[in-house]
Amino acid sequence: MAFGSQERTTTFIPVEIKAMFCSLRKIIVFSAINVAISATLHAGDPNRLMAPIAPFLDEQAILVAHVDLTQIDPDAVVANVLKLVPLKESDIAELKKQAGIAKNMLDAFIKAGGREIFSVFSLADLSNLGHEPPGFVVVPVAAGGDPNA
Repeated sequence: MAFGSQERTTTFIPVEIKAMFCSLRKIIVFSAINVAISATLHAGDPNRLMAPIAPFLDEQAILVAHVDLTQIDPDAVVANVLKLVPLKESDIAELKKQAGIAKNMLDAFIKAGGREIFSVFSLADLSNLGHEPPGFVVVPVAAGGDPNA
């Protein structure tokens, strides 16, 4: 064998492990975006942000993603998409229709007392990847809200 040459071997990675890494990659990308947005929106008050989720965290929690649904404007999302992506008229009409549905859902959610969603990912969830969705979601309900709505 010549200097610098190496014998190549083929390693097969089980499908379950590939799926786990694919899921982890998606979680990390989503979380990085969410962390950047949350850090901007809540830069001055980290205690307010963590108070509702603290009872659900343990030493295995590795990631908490937060979305303040009161800050989402479906019409603004559509406007930004239309600036970035050329769409056919039929696609634009469908996008606007879906934005209307999303707005109605957000309004109903907020009226019922929901304002925020927290996604929690834990080391304990890694053993179930590929079999169950990773993590769990916590939705605090504001005082006077209806958690059954």
